[in-house]
Amino acid sequence: MSRNRRSGFTVLELLISMGVFTVLIAVLAPAVQLIHESSRSTQCRNNFRQVNLALQQYVTTFGQFPRTGAIPGSSFVVLLPYLEKQALYDAIIGEATQKLDRSAYSSPVVFKCPNDVVACSYAQGCSFGENTGTCISETRPHNEDGRKYDGVFLTHFENISVTPASISDGLSHTAAYGEILAFPRPGHARMIYTRRVDMKGCFSVQDQATRCRMSDHPMTTTPMARGTTWRFASMEMNSYIHALPPNTKECRFVPNSASTHHSSAYSALCDGSVRLISSSIDEAVWQALGSRNGHEAVSDF
Repeated sequence: MSRNRRSGFTVLELLISMGVFTVLIAVLAPAVQLIHESSRSTQCRNNFRQVNLALQQYVTTFGQFPRTGAIPGSSFVVLLPYLEKQALYDAIIGEATQKLDRSAYSSPVVFKCPNDVVACSYAQGCSFGENTGTCISETRPHNEDGRKYDGVFLTHFENISVTPASISDGLSHTAAYGEILAFPRPGHARMIYTRRVDMKGCFSVQDQATRCRMSDHPMTTTPMARGTTWRFASMEMNSYIHALPPNTKECRFVPNSASTHHSSAYSALCDGSVRLISSSIDEAVWQALGSRNGHEAVSDF
């Protein structure tokens, strides 16, 4: 006597299976996202190491840190030969001497952090900021006339060169590059602020920090070139100031280090090392890391 065997799933079994799969997805999705974020963070750190190694090779060759200006542009341009991009360097410098129009040149991927999706979406995007330090007025307070900066990357208008010996605060206590976040930023996250009546001037680092805290006008529609180009030297484009710790607050005239990492951002120091700096770093320590010869006492960070 033959018996009919049931095949397939019952409705109850199907519902149970769907429930199990739903739970598994809910449990695994954050883990997968965490793995992806960790991978992007690792790649960002590796990029910082490569660029910082290229910087060390440049300093060894020329005995000083790169200057910035109209020609050749940002410090990233002169690092190209040390990043196996000699042909790109030759093309940029060759054209720069003729018409100063280099808009066709995309940034090498080493200058972008994969977690900064906006910078990666720009052909010339950049996730690296040059530490220019803060402004020190020699003639008129609160005015940019007669200004000088106490960071590492200076313009050709300043009559001094930054050498390893001139960084009296110590190479391991002075930042060269810091992570920056391109603008505009999706979801209005980590906005750039300005004051409704604001001005660019020469202020002490403490004054700059205070002015940024007081800024309450978010730049949601105003064009901002932050992180959009790697070649041209500009405070608003690809430089930053050590006024407020990373990811705390960023202002138009007080550009800060920022990232999408959780409460931290990468920093490349002048000794060749790369550190992940917490947003909770002591403000005075962070400010001290920005100056090359401020003679501040820097505790562990």
